[in-house]
Amino acid sequence: MTNKIFNRAKNKSASLRFFKRIRNCKVAIFHPDDEDLKILTEQLHRIGCQSLILWPPIKEVPVDIDAIFWAVRMEYLADEYLMQHTDIPVIAIINYENPTVIDAALHLGAKTLMSSPIRPMGVLSTLVIAFNNHLDWKDLHRRVDKLSTKLRSADVISQAKVIISTVRGVNEIDAYTIIRELAMNERMSIEDMAKSLIRANELLQLNKKRHDEK
Repeated sequence: MTNKIFNRAKNKSASLRFFKRIRNCKVAIFHPDDEDLKILTEQLHRIGCQSLILWPPIKEVPVDIDAIFWAVRMEYLADEYLMQHTDIPVIAIINYENPTVIDAALHLGAKTLMSSPIRPMGVLSTLVIAFNNHLDWKDLHRRVDKLSTKLRSADVISQAKVIISTVRGVNEIDAYTIIRELAMNERMSIEDMAKSLIRANELLQLNKKRHDEK
């Protein structure tokens, strides 16, 4: 839901749409019942967000939640309360600025911080920044995953080229051409064909080893 509601704002008009769409989001608030909670919920209500208040923090985030405001408290710093949430943005609310509390906020995967006492002005901008940082983070991870996939694919194809070069006595360029033609004939991706060639070579080497042992 987050990806559908909060697309990156590229220009001024898109930025206005971004702010408007925040009014449709559902926010979980992990916060004890105090004045900060009252101010936060009232301001979120003014913005137009739907709020779900929960305390102490729970392990499973309810479905359809788009963001979490999370009060980091010393009595709830055990691992069972500090699960990192990578699918939705977390806004950590801290009332002490010490290494333990900041480390806990980082452990939560917080995309931004709010300090206590909470002020009405700043809630909206904090929410926008959290979503923006979250989208940046997800985009970065998508790029890293895509690059990792490409590198793994290149390694597989490289292994297959060595096999073809050895068996056929050709250079790597011709070996790649052979793999590509085999893939086209079988209507497979080049990577899948490379994997098939590697598996076939492994079976061949295994059978040869067993034969030699006899």
